[in-house]
Amino acid sequence: MSSADAHVLARLMHQVGPAYLRWAQQAVPPDGLSAPRMQVLGHLGRTGAAPLHEIRDCLGSSAANVTKLVDALEADGLVRRRPDPGDRRVIQVEITDEGREASCGVWERYEDQVAALFDRMSEPARQELQRGFESMLVALKQPARSTHSASSYPA
Repeated sequence: MSSADAHVLARLMHQVGPAYLRWAQQAVPPDGLSAPRMQVLGHLGRTGAAPLHEIRDCLGSSAANVTKLVDALEADGLVRRRPDPGDRRVIQVEITDEGREASCGVWERYEDQVAALFDRMSEPARQELQRGFESMLVALKQPARSTHSASSYPA
């Protein structure tokens, strides 16, 4: 059985997650790239190229979602896939000149806008939140433990 504090945090998480996503979407330029596209192009702009698993970890997304995202970016000419010279089993994704031009600092500007949200908090609150998020990321890497069968949840 979880503690009462854990239940409060669970309820807050269900409120904070969607509220943050709505807020962050407002920071995306209306005619620009989506946040995940900006993040991938920003990452590739810094690294030049990265394997799909690194992009997945950067986004915190599933392999299937990353594949779809890279497919779309590739179709738009913003990235290209190439074999890894050191490991034939690995596919590298590299940013194209068009991708560099399209992203030209847009992720950094977006991240600055999102960071401004945290600047509204006191330094101790930011540090506490950072420790909490880091701890949560560690916990999220553990498999979920279900105490109920899928049929026990209401539809």
